[in-house]
Amino acid sequence: LNTQKAEAYNALSSFHETSTSQAQSDQVSSLLAGLDTMGLDGSSDEEVKADYWECADGAITYAVSMDPAAGIKKGRISKPYKSSVKIDMGELMNNNQKGLRLVESIQFEQSTLPFVRSISLGSNVDVDSVDSSYSLDDVLPPATNAEDDDYTPLPLLPTSLLNGIDPIAVEFIVEHTLAVSELERSRCFLLYGCINDASDNSSDKEPTMEDDDFAILAARTAAENSKRKRGNDQALKDDRSYRLIGLILADEKKVMPVQADADADAQSDTTRTSLLKSDKESESEAPSPLDFLEIKGQNDDVEEEDKMERLMKSLENHNKRVTDEGMGTSDQTDSEMQLYNVGMFGLTSGVWLGDAFIRESIVPSKLQQTSSKGFGKKEETKRNDDKEDRFATWSLGVQKATMQFEWDYGTSIAQRCNWGRCMGTATSLSSMANIRSEGLIVVNEARRMKKREEKRVIFDFDGGNYLAGLIGSCYFRAPRYMTFSQQSQSIRREPYLTEYMIFFRPKSDELFPSAATTSLGSIEADIDSVPEYYCSRTSRLYNSQDGSLMQGSTAFFALQQPQMETE
Repeated sequence: LNTQKAEAYNALSSFHETSTSQAQSDQVSSLLAGLDTMGLDGSSDEEVKADYWECADGAITYAVSMDPAAGIKKGRISKPYKSSVKIDMGELMNNNQKGLRLVESIQFEQSTLPFVRSISLGSNVDVDSVDSSYSLDDVLPPATNAEDDDYTPLPLLPTSLLNGIDPIAVEFIVEHTLAVSELERSRCFLLYGCINDASDNSSDKEPTMEDDDFAILAARTAAENSKRKRGNDQALKDDRSYRLIGLILADEKKVMPVQADADADAQSDTTRTSLLKSDKESESEAPSPLDFLEIKGQNDDVEEEDKMERLMKSLENHNKRVTDEGMGTSDQTDSEMQLYNVGMFGLTSGVWLGDAFIRESIVPSKLQQTSSKGFGKKEETKRNDDKEDRFATWSLGVQKATMQFEWDYGTSIAQRCNWGRCMGTATSLSSMANIRSEGLIVVNEARRMKKREEKRVIFDFDGGNYLAGLIGSCYFRAPRYMTFSQQSQSIRREPYLTEYMIFFRPKSDELFPSAATTSLGSIEADIDSVPEYYCSRTSRLYNSQDGSLMQGSTAFFALQQPQMETE
């Protein structure tokens, strides 16, 4: 567990943390005591961290409609913003105790004050220590009995980012953040509102409760029945019912610190000299085919057939070199990835093959089991889950996985996942959403003439239980309603699954999109050189009883398209 904590902390700090907290605090070192040999003190100071994260194009906010057939409404683009991330030890907002937390400040304009959000890093966080992707959740702290009725808590997200959604209505958020490259990350915020609060809001323009919505009626009936069995105060603590009211998608890039002017001038001088040397060296490389076309009088002894043979050989080598560089088969090809909109045809054109990395939360009682052997009275172990350090306390596993989207080129759509061999902890199959989901395409606005905030393909899965969508290079799937109740043990609810995926491809594929685009008379491309598409996935599995995180996983897939038959 100590090694896992160190790796998870290093992944968050090295990639996401900005230069505002470049020096590691002594309190974080004391929390991860005994791990100095893992490189927590020396390597973190030597790394050059970014000044801040920047979302230059702005985030897109979508409001989720109450009607499952309506999908989500047209998005709204926010203003560009800057984000600074800091990981330290401080006072947590949920309680008056100190612990490891993630502090993020979001600023939209230089004249405005930044919005600061503080999230405790405990059992609610899932971190991939390899690529630094993470996911977490945060709950709006409820008002205590000692506070006034007019108490207004601090919103979970700034108003400019919510872009039309009431900040007080957002009481539970699920954040998925995937690392795209060394300088870029993609984020998805799932916004949930409390159903009980929505039912009391009768002054809203949009009706928040409908009698024909069976999911809301079932949640309300279960809440009322539980209140009869115990007090209302205890019911508010144990029962939580949420509805998905919106989501936010954002792509952020690192802004690295600018070097000194002297270093920049020195670097420009070295690059200038290197370019001059490269130009001279390029002239002394292999001769061009044009060199053999110039026949001088001194070479009359050379036969014409020899000259023609040398010319044809040079042309073949030149064409092969140009073709290899264009098709990305040369050794000097850049393997940098970029986000790419695969569309519905790219999403369903084959089977996605990959590996999943599972992290299952360890229950504190398993860590504190006492031996029952011997005589005498068994001592009771006192444990307080709130005071325990639950950060990166999970059991690991690696498993083969395949994912496939089945589409009838109409309105029917299905998502199927198959799980293969596993080492360690396996993927939980207690939720049917982790195996197969079927539904309909309710919104298909993916035409090229559409604006950025209008392009979206929305799916209604499992009879309205899950909402999914393909928006640009991102794909999300989340439950419309989540009800957490510890007292209703007789009701067996499936765990709730939230997932977020991004699609990308190598930048070299921009030169030659596919082999089918080559025209007659040009160089024939290899028929096996189809475009390469990849996918990164992060998911969270929630316990329906207490709302705790059961499993968190990240996966990496590659699209395997069917081979074309040739005569």
